[in-house]
Amino acid sequence: MYAIGLNQKAIKQTTGIQNLDTDNYFNEYFYTPSFEEQKDISEFLDRKTAQIDDLIAKKERMIELLKEERTAIINQAVIKGLDPKAEMKDSGIKWLGKVPKHWKIKKLKYLSIGGLKNGLFKKTEEFGDGTKLINVTNLYKDDFLIDDSELDRVDVAPQEFEIYRVQEGDIFFVRSSLKKEGIATSACVETVKEPLVFECHLIKISPEKNLIVPFFLVNYLNSSVIRDRLVSLSITTTMTTISQVGLGTLEILAPPIDEQKLIIQKLKDMNDNFFSTVSKIQLEIDLLKEYRTALISEVVTGKIDVRNQ
Repeated sequence: MYAIGLNQKAIKQTTGIQNLDTDNYFNEYFYTPSFEEQKDISEFLDRKTAQIDDLIAKKERMIELLKEERTAIINQAVIKGLDPKAEMKDSGIKWLGKVPKHWKIKKLKYLSIGGLKNGLFKKTEEFGDGTKLINVTNLYKDDFLIDDSELDRVDVAPQEFEIYRVQEGDIFFVRSSLKKEGIATSACVETVKEPLVFECHLIKISPEKNLIVPFFLVNYLNSSVIRDRLVSLSITTTMTTISQVGLGTLEILAPPIDEQKLIIQKLKDMNDNFFSTVSKIQLEIDLLKEYRTALISEVVTGKIDVRNQ
């Protein structure tokens, strides 16, 4: 029992595009198994694909649970600290709650060298060559780090470069998006291998490194507690937008620098384990999907006999 592939006479090409000749196609002959065998095939595939789909769903749920756990760890580390016995104080900020007593609370604008800066506007025809440009899409990174190998290039005049240049440790914030869930995402430039600039839907924050470590700050900004707060400050018209003033007045928790570094190491170790585990589970999911497709193909073409199974 097997099915015959599409006969080449059913394909015709009178232009640069191949077309299906429906007259020939619907007059094709193909072999079919008996009705009983078709029923066996249907029942076998229903049963087996359901088992595979259930396994895939469980593994996808496992990834979601790992993401939730990672979010909880980040929230705890950047808002409550690593020491469960640390003396706490009321922050005086309702949405922030209690925080370690020895941590300082500062407005973001006072932790950024030169204040917060909006980026560069460029027309479509100016893209293609020139200086690498950090765009909104480059910020949606699970590790909160911008990958400079993914950046577009754009023509930039020397005076523009001086205004919009990027330095190591700079953090970029999505200030406007067509979708509300797209705003308030941040990512950091860990190293600068060649000249970079940033575009107009972003705000640049250059952390005062003797007060706040960039990787601590970018994790703080991306914690669910802080993102929820920032989204609550947004305004939606044609686009959803957070003003530079609104972002600048955001309250930032600043532990002592040595403690920030300990928190950073904890988060980096957690990330290494998280991304490794998720990668392995995702590979298992991909293999299960490939197996599902191959199984269906093998069964419906008669290469696997499922009668009486």
